[in-house]
Order: sequence, then structure tokens, then C-alpha cells
Amino acid sequence: QRAENDRRMAQEDSIRNAYVATFITEEQARTFAKENKLDETETVRLLIASRGNHQTLTNFLSAAVKADKAGQAISLLKVISAKDLRDVSSEVLNDHLNNSGLPGSKDFCSNVLNPRVANEMITPYKAFFQKEIPATEAEAFRKNPQALVEWCRKEITINNELNSQRIPMSPMGVWKARVADEKSRNIFFVSMARSMGIPARIDEVTGKVQLMKEEGALDVDLDCKDTVFMEELVPQKGRLVAEYSPVKSLDD
Repeated sequence: QRAENDRRMAQEDSIRNAYVATFITEEQARTFAKENKLDETETVRLLIASRGNHQTLTNFLSAAVKADKAGQAISLLKVISAKDLRDVSSEVLNDHLNNSGLPGSKDFCSNVLNPRVANEMITPYKAFFQKEIPATEAEAFRKNPQALVEWCRKEITINNELNSQRIPMSPMGVWKARVADEKSRNIFFVSMARSMGIPARIDEVTGKVQLMKEEGALDVDLDCKDTVFMEELVPQKGRLVAEYSPVKSLDD
């Protein structure tokens, strides 16, 4: 049994190593960056991190270079997670590159261009929303984000019992069903906002939906039926002092 197990482990290692050997090397990544006149450091890092998904990224970057969007393409890849680099599709990357507009604020890359909102499966939703939402209505939402908040409160019915496993629905799924659990509704709101160029996010610490303004983050209450729908966050400041008493094995 020991010998058979060793044989199987060696076979499994050979299968895995054969697959890993197909990943792009640093030399290949650097050559690709030079040929396409891309930032070598960032391009090499991103391509190496994508592991078995490197062909998707090279195809995406090559097309972006031809479309004169190389800088924004790199910015998009930089804001997605290491996990997403390994399995994101060309469809998702192209949708968010071509339908996010141009940088208009300091939060553009992380809170408009970024395809991911929380822990949902990332999807190509921006072109979809831009087609479904009339241009005049989208412009009204951009000028007055409260109108988008009110629309979401009115049009999306909350039912947490129908999603007992809390698996996030896709933004397009929420649009079509008009019924969602609270978390899926929140992801949907942020996705809609970003599709119209409105910087938005779900705070990673508090879990609150926020609109991003030049003066800071604004909390959005999508459940409140009263007139107050958001409030400005005032950063709290303090001082932390860490003291250490030396010991024989570690003096500092």
C-alpha cells in the first residue's frame, strides 16, 4: 500500500507539474510587455500572478493596446484580486474596460472600473445596464444619486428567505427578478451606480453601501423609508502607543 501510494503521488505530481510548466515565464512576460510597450514591472507581475489564465490576460492587453486603452487595461487588472486574475474571463474584462468611461475622480479605478463589489461571481454587467437604463434616466441618477436610491427601494423587493444559503445573485439577475436578498440588492445597487459612472462600494469593514464623493464616503441606507438616505462619514482620529519591554531573546 505504501508503494502504491507513492506511485500515485508521483503520478499526481507529474500531472500538476506538466500543467504548471505551461504557465507564462518571467522572460516571456517581459518580452510581451516590451513588444507591446507596456509597463514591464506591472505587466510581468500580473501575468505571472494569473498562472493558468495568462492567455486571457495577454489577449486582453493586446486588444487594449490596439484600442489605445493600455493604461486603463493595466489599471483594471491591478484592482482585481489575485484569485480573479487566475479565472477572470475576457468577456468580463472587455465589458468593464469598454463601458466604464474615463477617469473622473480619485475613486475611479477602485469604485467604478472595478468589476467586483463583494464576494459575488464577477460578471459583464455594465453594457447590460447601459442598454437597459434610458440615457435621460441615467443622467438624472448621476446628477442626483438619491433618485437611484429611491428607485432601488421602490423597485427591488427584499426576501431573504428565498436565498437561505446567501449565495449572491448576479446584478443582472436582480434586475430581471426584481426580488433579492439584502446582500444581493446591495451588490446590485453598487453595480448599477458604477455602470453609470457613479463611484460606489460596499465598505469592507462595516458592510455598509457607500457613495464616494470628493469630500469622503457617504453611507447609503437602502432600507430606510424616510427622507434621510445617507450621511457623511467624519473620520475619527486618535493616537496609539505600543510599548515593549526587552527580553533576553528579543531586545527590540
